[in-house]
Amino acid sequence: MRIVSWNIRAGGGARVERILGQIERWAPDIVGLCEFRASPPSRRLATALFDLGFEHQITTADAAYPGRNALLLASRLPLRRHALRLAPSEPGRWLVATAFEERPFVVALMHIPNMVTRRKLPFMEAVAALTTGWRRGPAVLLGDTNCGWPGLDEETSVFGPRTAAWLDGLQARGWRDAFRHLRGDERVFTWYSPNGGNGFRLDQAFVNRRMISRLRSVRYEWGRVDGVEAPRQVLSDHAALILDFDLDHDGEALGQITGYDSEDSSDRREYLMAEEAEPGKTYEIEIVEETTDEGPFGIAYIGDALVTVPNAKIGDKLSVKITAVVPNYWTNKKEAYFVKA
Repeated sequence: MRIVSWNIRAGGGARVERILGQIERWAPDIVGLCEFRASPPSRRLATALFDLGFEHQITTADAAYPGRNALLLASRLPLRRHALRLAPSEPGRWLVATAFEERPFVVALMHIPNMVTRRKLPFMEAVAALTTGWRRGPAVLLGDTNCGWPGLDEETSVFGPRTAAWLDGLQARGWRDAFRHLRGDERVFTWYSPNGGNGFRLDQAFVNRRMISRLRSVRYEWGRVDGVEAPRQVLSDHAALILDFDLDHDGEALGQITGYDSEDSSDRREYLMAEEAEPGKTYEIEIVEETTDEGPFGIAYIGDALVTVPNAKIGDKLSVKITAVVPNYWTNKKEAYFVKA
């Protein structure tokens, strides 16, 4: 299953035919467009997407304001929109829905204002509140966030401590930057300043731990024109974010081992556990605690390693199988993910 997130710049304008052709070549199942508008070019794009099979569409565009930037979710899968109590107060820049597949998941599209508007921090605070104690299962939050890690995601210093704290907070609550999760510290820029020509990675996707083990690949592309890679700005001033998920894989991050580097002996044992774990290895576990953190979850232990299982109860006995062992970019430690055996 493929999701494409793309800021198409000012509703697409005269570029909509090329934008449509590029979306068709990427062959996604869900498309999330930032700077979609109620303008004639954007409406033509939505109609053409419908004709390509994206029959389920939700937009925040308002016909009364055809020049205002908004959002569009266009999907081959049925969608049901949600109105969440803690959502950002700018409805035109926030859109969340459940995508109905054999294993439904939530997709949220956002376009965070820049700092000059003085609306960026309240928007970020709302997203932080919304992602705390998330109760809606597997989810991916994506779009143009106008954020990035200082130094890593910028060619010139723009991102400050508040932006870093927001991103670190998402990470701490279990929402992984999909690109950093799979691609480590690779430097890629998705937008370039028209004045200084400095690059920034402004477009991201955050995947929660119920969805992370389904993630298979992530990349950015500027698209192609006439069969060759398009120069920046030709299709849009932003690169598109392309994510591939394996929805047939039932890995809802049922378990996770994180290794630690400290000299403490219990931390050392947990670190070794993660280092020695191999995909395909099976463990027998028993739930000994329960938590409502992003849950409800049951908690078990393999040695000193924590294993979390959705909806499990104290006393439940399960077999879990390791599906992947991956590095955690932020901590430089190993993590092992589990599914039911």
